[in-house]
Amino acid sequence: MVRLTSGGVRAALLLGGCVALALVMLVLQTAMRSDWVPWHTLASAPLRFLHYQFVHAPLWWDRFLAIYALWAIVVVSGLLYAREIGAALGKAFLPAVFAAQAVGLAAMIASPLPLDSDQFAYVYYASLTERGINPYGHYEHSLFLTANEQRIAPTWGNPPVVDRYGAGWTLANAVVLWPFRNAPVEVQARILRVWASLCALGCTWLLWIALRRFPWRPAATIAFALNPLVILASGDGGHNDIYVVLAGLGAYLMAERRWYELAACLLAASVQAKFAYAPFLLPLLAVTFATTRSWLRTLLTAAVFGVVAVALSFPLSVKLSLTDVVFAFNATHTPLFSSLVWRVLRHFGLGHALTPNAIAPLFPAFVAACSLAIAVLALRRKREPLLELALFIGILLLPYKVESWYGIMMTPMLLIPRRWAPAAFFAVTVACELLQRRIFRLYDPTVYVMALLLGVAVGVALWLLMRQPRTAATT
Repeated sequence: MVRLTSGGVRAALLLGGCVALALVMLVLQTAMRSDWVPWHTLASAPLRFLHYQFVHAPLWWDRFLAIYALWAIVVVSGLLYAREIGAALGKAFLPAVFAAQAVGLAAMIASPLPLDSDQFAYVYYASLTERGINPYGHYEHSLFLTANEQRIAPTWGNPPVVDRYGAGWTLANAVVLWPFRNAPVEVQARILRVWASLCALGCTWLLWIALRRFPWRPAATIAFALNPLVILASGDGGHNDIYVVLAGLGAYLMAERRWYELAACLLAASVQAKFAYAPFLLPLLAVTFATTRSWLRTLLTAAVFGVVAVALSFPLSVKLSLTDVVFAFNATHTPLFSSLVWRVLRHFGLGHALTPNAIAPLFPAFVAACSLAIAVLALRRKREPLLELALFIGILLLPYKVESWYGIMMTPMLLIPRRWAPAAFFAVTVACELLQRRIFRLYDPTVYVMALLLGVAVGVALWLLMRQPRTAATT
């Protein structure tokens, strides 16, 4: 009779991970070749992307889901054996992780079918910026478009949908794509996927530095570097969430070294991609004052943040690219948070005369109150309260809609000084992917609950299997 032991389970998962990795490589090298289309045939054709719909390319979806599931097994086995792998490889551990992450990113970059159309919007905004047209402008009539822009317009409109990203990122995007401005849209989109992938590798390096004092450093590094969501959203989607994380991790490292002015500069750069980490400013100022007891340095840190944020917005108009994006958009788009509060009130027979838009200001008020409370906590602890900030980001992920790649911005969870943090981060990213309702074409709320429970179950199981003694971190 075979006796089931924790060692046997770990060995089986390791074997399964090796087999899964081999199958991933086999599928990528064979089954997906039929999806390649020469670039010259795409010059005047409609843009090809899936937008998370099975019906567009069912065979491709079968292959993609198989790759995603198999890669997840690789990550699980890597997490369970991270300590042993780290001890065996020593200083070669980080290069090995870099190599594995690069393979996954390269596989997604090579995919000829993006899963969504956001990268084409990025190309659109860059092209308009290069031609001197402000992508934050509100235009009443159609614009004169280049051939590339005309191919994107059926998806992103003419006049185009107003750019809602930070001006700093929009300008950087235009600079990166300037040498390729005459290339087909697909080529420019792939350049952005390469850029996002390089940023993902940069995030892995910054995490490795930030986690230097944790004994579970190898597991936390694997939880990010080989995470299917990170690889998919960066390598295939080219999503700018990874830039938010890169600058945010840089800000954390600068604050840890008490270089608060540089931390404020990098935090402003992060906010100039997406505004998700903006509420971190108050806790940063609180930590600055708590550790230095200097009002001058605290005010200087705040001033650096403000100057960098305004300076990056200035070329594309501070009003259009900063204040309108923050305030006007919030005034016209009802957050899911407000809709949820409204539904709760209606359920209990309250607020019948109210609409979701009427209580929309509750969300920014809630964000401001939470940010202030966390700042007070930081002032008392004299350090960043990472657990509270990570939970806060989780709430901010649901301001308007749910997209799976928003889960990348939960990366600060890995900095929480608790051994369960890597497993919890992996569970959250699994849940975020399952919560992407379009991927399964399911709209029943029960599916959301089941997906969340599955993510929690994965996290608990991994935590139980990953329990490690408190030993020195791998170097």
